[in-house]
Amino acid sequence: MGRRTRIGLLAAAAIVLLAGGGTGAPVRAYVRVDQVGFATGAPQARALLLASGPLPGARFSVVAADGSVVRGGAVGPSLGRWSARFPVVLALDLGRLPGPAVDHVLVTVGGATLAVSPPFRVAAPAALYAPLAGDAVRFLRAQRDGPDVDPTLLGRQPAHLLDAHATLFRTPVYRRHVLVGAPRPAGGALDASGGWFDAGDYLKFFETASFTDVLLLQALRDHPKAFADLGAARAEARFGIAWLLRMWEPARGRLAYQVGIGDGDGRALGAHDMRWHLPQADDALRAPRGRGAWYVAHRPVFVTGGRGASVSPNLAGRGAAAFALCDQAFRVSDPALARRCLSAARSLYAHARTAHVGRLVTAAPYDYYPEREWRDDMELGGVEIARALAAGAGGRYTHAAAVYRRQAAHWADAYMRSPLAGTDTFNAFDVGALAHAELAWTIDRWDDADLGIGRAELVADLRDQLALWERVARRDPFGLGDDYTDGDVVQHALGLAWEARAYDAMARTTRFAAFAQHQLDVALGANAWGSSFVVGAGTTFPHCLHHQIANLSGSLTGGGALLLGATVPGPAAAADLRGLGGTPEGARACPAGGGNAFAPFDGRGARYLDAVAASPSVEPSDDAAALALAAFAQASGG
Repeated sequence: MGRRTRIGLLAAAAIVLLAGGGTGAPVRAYVRVDQVGFATGAPQARALLLASGPLPGARFSVVAADGSVVRGGAVGPSLGRWSARFPVVLALDLGRLPGPAVDHVLVTVGGATLAVSPPFRVAAPAALYAPLAGDAVRFLRAQRDGPDVDPTLLGRQPAHLLDAHATLFRTPVYRRHVLVGAPRPAGGALDASGGWFDAGDYLKFFETASFTDVLLLQALRDHPKAFADLGAARAEARFGIAWLLRMWEPARGRLAYQVGIGDGDGRALGAHDMRWHLPQADDALRAPRGRGAWYVAHRPVFVTGGRGASVSPNLAGRGAAAFALCDQAFRVSDPALARRCLSAARSLYAHARTAHVGRLVTAAPYDYYPEREWRDDMELGGVEIARALAAGAGGRYTHAAAVYRRQAAHWADAYMRSPLAGTDTFNAFDVGALAHAELAWTIDRWDDADLGIGRAELVADLRDQLALWERVARRDPFGLGDDYTDGDVVQHALGLAWEARAYDAMARTTRFAAFAQHQLDVALGANAWGSSFVVGAGTTFPHCLHHQIANLSGSLTGGGALLLGATVPGPAAAADLRGLGGTPEGARACPAGGGNAFAPFDGRGARYLDAVAASPSVEPSDDAAALALAAFAQASGG
């Protein structure tokens, strides 16, 4: 049963807006609210009213499922303009809400109901957010490639079994997303089976898989109570690590960073050149060697490093962090795996290229994931190895741990001095917030006498970053700490929510508590479009995912077989959603009748389009699900 149905069974209640006085043209208004709900007794709970004009005398009531009025009051001041169609956004201060309950906000003018919110819950943080963390794990399980898939999730079947004997190739050359020449062999083969599909297609990347496993393992270590099925979450982390381990060849110093060609050149086809299909169909493709769809069935694996060369430091640092967290997670339950992970962490970290770095290796082509910062990855890798070594010594701060912690401190200082410092949020391109939080944790336990950098500097760096995005949020009536046209809006919102809560924990303050909550609210429905951007969270969420398996095997109506936990980018620059074409070849049309029901709510140069062709809005990805998992596990208090 989908979450949408479960919420419907709980009861109906909402925020009602009552409008007062006034003559003239009717005012259209919509209540926007975090559709997952609010923590019981949490301060600063709020909803937002998107209106086509002023509403003097408007009042709101919070009405529980049994019809009782829980809270009421006057509609607050305008928070700013959204668009020409909706120039008014008003605050509804809900205060501390009692629970447990399923409520609605009703807004009225002159005793007449003007707008009613979607239903939302008032419950303990764990009841609100832990199920969402579990759904993110479920999404990753549905993303599995190889022989070990779960047939109960959208009818998944084993796929890409030929990856078990994949040929290694050098980094290919691209010009404007067109492959230049045939891929060049690097010598050797590799078992590249397993792993997670990166997004809505069937490519696999070390860049995003390592980021995803870092966040999953960190959440398991620090918030285990957030997972109702802890065994399933641990199994998914182990599945991810098993693939990452196969990608690293310490004896040769060679790292496999991508499985599959995305864009070909017309002669050699890639995943993006094919009509939409289920992944198991790739194994049956037949084509002349090196031509046409041959590279789709016999997927090349691209490598970096080897032959005395070093490894791009972003991949080395975050890969080392994933392996070190594996050691921390499985030291007791699987000592052999833990030892292998720690050995891999140390060897990969040692192979990082940290001088004359140049353009980072992320994906081919590079602009699939155009990461530019790497010092944060090295900071994170160093501190996680230090934590793993200390854990292996019973929590004692050993000489070996000190060596890696000093390296982490060196890279923390270098990151803070980098021109890119503070220009991004916590996401797949910048893990500085997580690295700083981990390094501060070690300082709390082992002091900072030998580091050359102190806890205060780490805290101040995060504070300054968050203050920047907080200023951005003040200019947005919905409180988003990012520009709606930057792309990956939801990833940035979730990353800011995690970073803000992490800062408050480090600084022992609540300065950014409201800011953190507002970022979650935006991601879960308190936005101009009134949509949650996580499948299954709330009553309105994406139905038309740009995701081949979900489109071909799942429901397109929001009920039934859903890709639960899929997290999409959400709003995007209007220009990025023009000229997308119709339904991808081989896909099912969605929405069935065409059109864009969310178009009236576009504003500030941004659009949101829930349509199968709209990859900038509705293509779910592993890194987005990982950020959702981290933010929800943290918010659950588990």
